[in-house]
Amino acid sequence: MENRETLINRKFEAKEFEWIETEKYFPEYIGRGSDQLVYKIPKHPDVVLKVSWKKMVESYEALLLISEDTQKPDSNELISKRLINEIAAKNLVIKKIQDCFGADHCLKERSFVLSVPITNKILSDMVHLHYLHEGSPPSVGINLDINRLTTIVSVQEKYKEVDHPSSIGFSYGKIQKQQPSEFFLNTMLLSLDSEKKQTTLLLDHFDNSWGKDMTRLFHKASTDTELNQLLIDFSKKAILFTQNHDRILDFVGHDNIIFSKLDGVWTYKLIDALPSNFDRTFTDVKNILQKEYDISMNVMDRKLCAQVIRYTAALNTIAKSGNSQNLLELPPLTKEQLNFIFSKD
Repeated sequence: MENRETLINRKFEAKEFEWIETEKYFPEYIGRGSDQLVYKIPKHPDVVLKVSWKKMVESYEALLLISEDTQKPDSNELISKRLINEIAAKNLVIKKIQDCFGADHCLKERSFVLSVPITNKILSDMVHLHYLHEGSPPSVGINLDINRLTTIVSVQEKYKEVDHPSSIGFSYGKIQKQQPSEFFLNTMLLSLDSEKKQTTLLLDHFDNSWGKDMTRLFHKASTDTELNQLLIDFSKKAILFTQNHDRILDFVGHDNIIFSKLDGVWTYKLIDALPSNFDRTFTDVKNILQKEYDISMNVMDRKLCAQVIRYTAALNTIAKSGNSQNLLELPPLTKEQLNFIFSKD
């Protein structure tokens, strides 16, 4: 088992999976997100291939649970049906995103459920990555002869402007251990201070992206009226999307949402805007935050709350800069609650 840094930087080259089609399409590894492995296909430069490594881990865990009872011959079929239902549910949310932001701001994508060849080495690394911040992983290969796992594979239109010199991600990066002050809470969520101080506090507390993407984007918008107005319009639409459909967007990944200046005009693309836990709702978080917070709040709920608090702070800050009165609302929170949510690894 590799050390933590090696594991985080682990590349999953296509040839490792021993895919039958590898020699035909020659997929090349681009990178790994919180949910998917991304590959480019040189012979098809207009698309990218995305393989959900998280769904592979979930499929493995499901097989473990089934094997503890009886290894049903239709276990993979049950997993496939669950993933097919997930694709259908995700497509409904994507349609709502297209309706809200406009199809020109979204990319075409098709998803499939496939059985993918896998080795014990790949599976072990994926499982340990999945549990890097969430306790001890289950053992790999115990009592199961697994050489294939069912997952979701997507083919998506490639947004070539990701690497354009003007492109900046609307991203604040992963959650880090920190202690937001109660003053920060009041300023960001309850609108009690100036726009300039709100923006400064947001970036100081929450921009953990590796390239300080959100900081660069906000600073650029402060001197570019067109970009600033586009940011305000984006935030208003995102707030309406959350209010109308009870879902949030994913501002964590570097390339999930990209702002670019093309042919002299600023625009944006929602490339991978749905979080992997897209089935969890804004109302879910409100209900969690209204309860007594204690050790019983599990890791996933705590991370979800932190994600939604950051999401709300970012959108409200931008919307307020455009004098919008329509903001996202969360229950009143105390400094103790914030520290409990944000101060743990």
